[in-house]
Amino acid sequence: MARPGKPMSPVSRWLLCAVAILVCAGGAAGAGAAIPPANALPSAASATGARLIVSPDRNAVIKRSSAKVVINRPAGAKLIVRLGRRNVTGLFHSQGANLAARLGPGSGAKYGINHLFVLAKRSGRRPLTHTRSFYLVRRRNGFVQVKVPRETPQNARVEIASGKSHLAAARRSRTVHFWLNGQRVNRAATTNERTHYKLSPSLAHGLHFGSNRLRVVVVEPEQGRFARIDRRFRVSRRAPLANAGPDRSGYGRMRIPLGGRGRAARGGDLTYRWVIVRKPKGSHPRLAGAKRARPKLFADHPGHYRLRQLVGERGRSTGAAARASASAAGRAGSDDVGVTVSPQTPMVEIAANDQSYEPRGIQIGGTYYAHTGPGASIQWLTLDRATLQPVQSGNSWCCDQDQHTLDTLHRQLSCKPGAAGPSGSTSSWS
Repeated sequence: MARPGKPMSPVSRWLLCAVAILVCAGGAAGAGAAIPPANALPSAASATGARLIVSPDRNAVIKRSSAKVVINRPAGAKLIVRLGRRNVTGLFHSQGANLAARLGPGSGAKYGINHLFVLAKRSGRRPLTHTRSFYLVRRRNGFVQVKVPRETPQNARVEIASGKSHLAAARRSRTVHFWLNGQRVNRAATTNERTHYKLSPSLAHGLHFGSNRLRVVVVEPEQGRFARIDRRFRVSRRAPLANAGPDRSGYGRMRIPLGGRGRAARGGDLTYRWVIVRKPKGSHPRLAGAKRARPKLFADHPGHYRLRQLVGERGRSTGAAARASASAAGRAGSDDVGVTVSPQTPMVEIAANDQSYEPRGIQIGGTYYAHTGPGASIQWLTLDRATLQPVQSGNSWCCDQDQHTLDTLHRQLSCKPGAAGPSGSTSSWS
């Protein structure tokens, strides 16, 4: 990414705008009043002060009993370090040109959120300050239940019990990650109010015949806890494995490729059949090659589509192998894929710079918009297409580490009625 003050190539400028900025169609009227910048461009003094705390990162989640804190010590400055209300300056020792210490429950840190404050006093000069928050979490598996059938599971279920008094805070900060055989498969999971998760693994997510390993990691930073649970299950060769492929996105009236090849249970020949199980109201989508492994979807309306791949198996050998293959042929494997279709709108070019170091943010022209989200998130701005100014509540953030793709951003950063854009507005990446 380009840094402020350095020119960007056209490719970098288009890539940055694609990730960080959303433009809502419609005039200024009805799009909401433009909001002022989150803060002015940082001054030289504040920029220097912002580099006093080297680690931990902003809003870091530390899964250990203590956090390593590293402070940059300016030449000739006297430092005061506070953790919450406690002065912890005496706990630091020299580490090269910096000061370092490990802060845990015995030294003023607590499980949950911690606030670190550093003051650097310089003779005859303006003092420097820097604050940063981080989370200390410990392993507690009791609040998470993972239910997986031992053999040939169609779905794995995860239930998270936070308690009514902690529910709002847990939903706000909780992150849930899934791994199947060492491969992260968050996109295969669906959730209901962030307390019940349903994972539908398939060949596209690394599922295979025989023994499989599922790992679920749930982190609740504000509660100071995390869970890591491993489950093993077996997939028998009773039916072939389907492969509908990863979720897709595209635009109206374009051909969207789907699917992949399944895996036979007994070495037979595979047959494919695709059906549309959900579509937007009033749409009439078409499937080209519905009896092939990789068809193409022609979607005529924007919205969400769900398609299902059904895979059968025909025996091609003789004797006992033929009978086993015929038994597998009586059962069909299935897998679903989601497709998000967006309206076609013209692109708008915007020159912008990102600032990935502290203080992070996006600069458009001479206006700087600070990044208000946690360290592993993406900042985005919702702009009015007519004025190219942020709409009300338009400076926001989204996404965890697993969602840093344009497909997932496109599904999340849409102008919704009553939110960041006028009712019925369309959206475009810029």
